[in-house]
Amino acid sequence: MTAEHVVNTAKTDIHFEINPHVGVGPILFGMSRDTVRKILGSSFEEFLKTPEAVLPTDSFDKLCLHVYYAHDKDKIVCRGVEFFPGSNLSYQGNQITGRAFNEVMQWLQKLDPLVALDEDSSVKSDKLGLDLWAPDTDEDLNSLVQSAYVFH
Repeated sequence: MTAEHVVNTAKTDIHFEINPHVGVGPILFGMSRDTVRKILGSSFEEFLKTPEAVLPTDSFDKLCLHVYYAHDKDKIVCRGVEFFPGSNLSYQGNQITGRAFNEVMQWLQKLDPLVALDEDSSVKSDKLGLDLWAPDTDEDLNSLVQSAYVFH
């Protein structure tokens, strides 16, 4: 995330519940970019997340999230959504962003025993379509989840 795209830390009222490999809240994977933008109904800014990015990412700063897209035949469709602190992201009623990493990790390991901490302070659950990141987990497992990427 570049400095220009630091997200708002104010809590958003829109609730996003993860439906593994289907979508998150009102956003379904495979939806067109225009449909996602209409559903979220908030101002957004397009930017290239990395120098290698082929398609722009939509940054919805007021909602504390980024939407990623991919080519699907002749269409551009949603392939994932990344949530930041201030967003209202949950799975089975459990809040994810802004919580202590060790709490979320223990809960995730009950749902997916294959989840493990990587050397880059992230965990990925292919079963749930969820990738989490928290800084400095090698020093403090109580650091807060700073990013939750929900994918198809």
